[in-house]
Amino acid sequence: MAYVIAAAVLTISLGVATNQVLNGTDFQPLWLVLGLVLAVLTIVLQRWLDRRNLADAELRPVLWPELIDGSGRPKELSGITPQDLGAHVNRFAVSGQPPYIPRAADDALAAAFTGDDGPRLVIVHGPRLAGATATLAHAVLTHLPGHYRVVAYQDDPRLPISAMIEHAGRHRADHGGVVLWLDGLTPQRLGELAAIPLEQFTPGLWVAATLADGGPREEPLSGRVARFLDENAARVELRTITPTERRALESCDAYAALRPVLAEGHEVLMGRLMVAWEEIRRALAADGERSTDRIALLHAVTDWYRLHLDSRRLLTRDILDHLFQTYRREIAALPPDAPVPVTGYRSALKWAMAADSSRPRLIELKASGSGRFYAPHSLLTVFAEDLDETASWPVHDALWLYADEFFDGDQRRDIGYAALQRQAYAAAFSLLDHTDTDVEAGVWGRTALQLHDAGDFDGARRWWRRAIALGHPDHSPEAMYELGLMEKRQGNFEEARRWYGEAIASGHPDHEACAKGALGLMEEQQGNLDEARHWFGEAIATGHPDHAPWSMIHLGWLLQEQNEIAPARLWYGEAVASGHLDHAPYAMHNLGLLERQQGHVEEARRWYREAIASGHPNEAPAAMNSLAGLEKEQGDLDEARRWYREAVASGHPDAAPIALRTLAWLAKDRGDLDEARDLYRQTIASGHPNEAPAAMCNLGWLEQQQENMDEARRWYHGAIASGHAGNAPIAKHNLGWVEEQQGNMEEARRWWREAIASGHPNEAPAAMRALAWLEDHHWGNTEQARQWYSRAMTSGHQKEAPAAMCNLAELDVRQGKFEQGRHWYREAIASGHPDYEPAAKYGLGWLEEQQGNKDEARRWYGEVIAGGHPEQEPLARKALRDLERREEDLRRAEHYSRYGYLAYADPSMMRPSPTPAPEDRPPAQDPSPPR
Repeated sequence: MAYVIAAAVLTISLGVATNQVLNGTDFQPLWLVLGLVLAVLTIVLQRWLDRRNLADAELRPVLWPELIDGSGRPKELSGITPQDLGAHVNRFAVSGQPPYIPRAADDALAAAFTGDDGPRLVIVHGPRLAGATATLAHAVLTHLPGHYRVVAYQDDPRLPISAMIEHAGRHRADHGGVVLWLDGLTPQRLGELAAIPLEQFTPGLWVAATLADGGPREEPLSGRVARFLDENAARVELRTITPTERRALESCDAYAALRPVLAEGHEVLMGRLMVAWEEIRRALAADGERSTDRIALLHAVTDWYRLHLDSRRLLTRDILDHLFQTYRREIAALPPDAPVPVTGYRSALKWAMAADSSRPRLIELKASGSGRFYAPHSLLTVFAEDLDETASWPVHDALWLYADEFFDGDQRRDIGYAALQRQAYAAAFSLLDHTDTDVEAGVWGRTALQLHDAGDFDGARRWWRRAIALGHPDHSPEAMYELGLMEKRQGNFEEARRWYGEAIASGHPDHEACAKGALGLMEEQQGNLDEARHWFGEAIATGHPDHAPWSMIHLGWLLQEQNEIAPARLWYGEAVASGHLDHAPYAMHNLGLLERQQGHVEEARRWYREAIASGHPNEAPAAMNSLAGLEKEQGDLDEARRWYREAVASGHPDAAPIALRTLAWLAKDRGDLDEARDLYRQTIASGHPNEAPAAMCNLGWLEQQQENMDEARRWYHGAIASGHAGNAPIAKHNLGWVEEQQGNMEEARRWWREAIASGHPNEAPAAMRALAWLEDHHWGNTEQARQWYSRAMTSGHQKEAPAAMCNLAELDVRQGKFEQGRHWYREAIASGHPDYEPAAKYGLGWLEEQQGNKDEARRWYGEVIAGGHPEQEPLARKALRDLERREEDLRRAEHYSRYGYLAYADPSMMRPSPTPAPEDRPPAQDPSPPR
C-alpha cells in the first residue's frame, strides 16, 4: 500500500511542477528541472512495481506456437511433423519428409512407448547432432496414438518442470493421453525432473525428453539423478552412426550424395550428415561493412545459450542491448567507453530475425510467462562449439564480464565453474573470487595445477596463493607444497624454501612430511648437503608411511655419493624394513647397486633377487637388467642372457627395450649377426624414445661393418628422423663416414656439418676432426682443416681435443712450421690422454729426429717405450732401433771417409751395410671410427 501511495504522491507532484513551469507569462526553469526529476522517479517506481507484481504473480506456462491449433489448443500428434517438435530441417528434403533411416535405438524406444507397465518417462541422450530429437520424434509419432495431444512450453527459468507437468495434465482429459515434450533438457532441468514425486505423473501423461551431452565441459550427472533415471525412465543413448545405419544410408537413393563421405569410413554423427550446415557457415563467415555488427549480435546471443544462462535468466531486450555494445567493442578492439551506433544494432537484429532463400532465421523473438526474449537458431550453439570450424569462437570476455557484474551468489559461482571448464582462467578467477557464496575449496588448487601443466606459471601462482589465503586445513597446505615445488622447478629457490617452510609450519599430517622431504631433495640438488641431511632426517622422523621411506632412500643415496657406505646401507635397509610397496623394492635395487660398486658380488646378487621377487612393476624388471649386467661383468654370459630375456618377457616399457638392445649387442659380440639384427629390429619396433634410436645407430653400424651401405644409410636416416638428442648426432657423424667410404665427399661434408651443428658434446668435436681431415686430405683446404682442428681443440673434449692437437701438429710439420708442431705435440702430451699422450711423444720424437736433435728424439722414443702403449710402443721401439742403425751407418761412413782403401785391409773395420729404410712418419691421426 505504501508503494501505491508513493506512486500517487509522485504523480500529483509531477502535475503541480508541470503547472508551475509557466507562472503566468514567466518561464520558471527551476520548476522545469523539478518536473523532469519527478517524471524520472515516477517511471522508475512504476517499472519496479510492474516487475514486483510480475514476480508475485503465478507464472503462466506458454505453449510453443508451432504446437497450437486454430482453437488455441495443443495439436494432436497426427497433425504435427518432426520439425514441429524441434528436429532440424533435413537438407535432403525436397517435398515432404525425406526417408527416415532406422536407428539402433528404435527397438528400445518402440518397447518403451508400447509397453503397458513400463515407465512413462522416455529420455534420449547423446552428443549434439547425434539425431536425438529426430529419433525421439519419430518414435513418438510412430508408436503413440494420433489423437494424443502434445504440449511443449517455452523454457522459462522461473517456470519449474513440476508446473509444466501439472499444466500438461490438464490437456489429457478428453483425449486419453498427452505428451509433454522437453527438448534439450539441461542438467539443471534434469535435476528438477528427478526431484518430482512420481505421483505427479498423472495417468495418460507421457514425458518425452532429449538430453544433449555437453561433452567434457559438462559436469557428470549426480548420483541422485542417475539413480532416478535408472529406476523410473526408459533411457536410450545415441552416438555416431552404426555399421547398419551406415549401410542403410548408402543404400538409400535419397542420400546418394553422402556415399563418398560414408565410404571414407570415419565415425560421424547422423545429424552432422543431415543438417543444412553450410547455411550457418555462410552466415557466420559473412563480410562487408555490416558484418561486424552482425557477428557481434550472433556471438552475443549464441554465447548466452552456450553457457545455459537462459536457464537462469531470459535474454531480454535490455540485456541484449547491453551485450551488443560490449561485444561490438571487443570484436572491433574499441575502448570500453567508445560509442556504438544504434543503427548498426537495429539493422543486424532485423537481418538476423528474417529468413531468406540462403539461410533460416538466425534469431527468434519468443514469449514466455516472464515476457519476451531472444533465442538463437539451435545450430549456432553447435557450430560455436565445433573447434574444427574456422568460424567457431570461444566465449567472449564481454559475457564473462557481464556475468561477473550482473549475476551473484550461486549463479555467478556456477558460471565461474563453466569458465574453468572452458579454460577461461582469468574470467573464472574473477567470477569465483567473491564472498557471497561457497566455492569448492579444491577448485583453486586443481585449477592451479591445470595452469601449471599448461605452462602458465604466473596464473598458477595466482590460483595457489588464493587457495592458501582460504586457510583451508587440507587444501591450503597442499597449495603451499605445490607452489614450493613449482618455484623450485622455475629456479626460484628462496621462494621454494619459503613455501615449503609454510607447508611444514602448517603441521598437516601429509604435506608437512612431504615438504620436508622435498626441501631435503632441493638442498641436495643445490649442494647444501648438511641441510639436505637435516631435512631428510626430519621427514624420516615424522614416521609418515609414504614420505619417511622415500626420504630414507634419498638419504641413503646422498650418503652413498659421499662414500659413507655403512650409513647408506643402514638407511636403505630401513626403507626395505618399512615394507612400503614402492619404496622397499626401490631400496632393494639400490642396495644391489651399492654392493656391486663395493665389489660384494654375492650381496649384490641377493638384493637384486629380492627386488625381482618383490614383483614390483618397475623395480623388478629394472633389477633383472641390473642382475644381468652383473653376471655379464662376472663372465657368466648364459646367466646374463637369461635375466635379460626375463626383462624382455616382463614387457616393461623401459626395461624390456633396454634388455633387447643389450641382447643384440651380446649376439653381435659372439658373431651371431642375424640374431643381433632381429633383436635390434625388435628394439626399434618397441618405439622406446631412447632405445629405439640407439638400436637404429647400432644396426646401422653393424651393416656398415658388413659393408651393407644401403642398409646402414637406412638405419642412420631412421635415427636422424627420430630427432633424438643423443643418437641423431651419432647417426649424422656415422653417416658422414658411410658417404666418405663410398666416395661421396660432398655428402660426407654435409653430414659432418650437421653433426657439428647439433652441438652434441661428443659427436660435434669428433665430426670437427673428421671434417678437418676431409678438407685437408681430399680437397687440400689446409686452412679450413686448421680451423676445424682448432674448434675441436677449443671444445675441450677429453679425447677429441688432444687428438686434434696431434692432427694439427702433423699438419704444421708438413707445412714446415716446426715450432708450431712442437707446441701442439707438447700440448697433447700435457693433456695426459692415455692414447694421445704417447702418440704425441712418438710424433715429437720423429720431429726431433728429422730436425737432427737425436738425443731429444731418443728421449721421446724412450718415454713412449717406457709407457708401454700397445700401439705406440712398438712404433717407438722400431723408430729408435732405426735411429741407432742410421747412427751406426753414419759412423761407418765417416770411418771409411777417414781411412779409405785401408778399411778393406782389416775386415773387422767393415760391416755389411743394411738397406736404408724409408723414413717413418707418424700416422695421420684419423678420426676415431664410427660407433
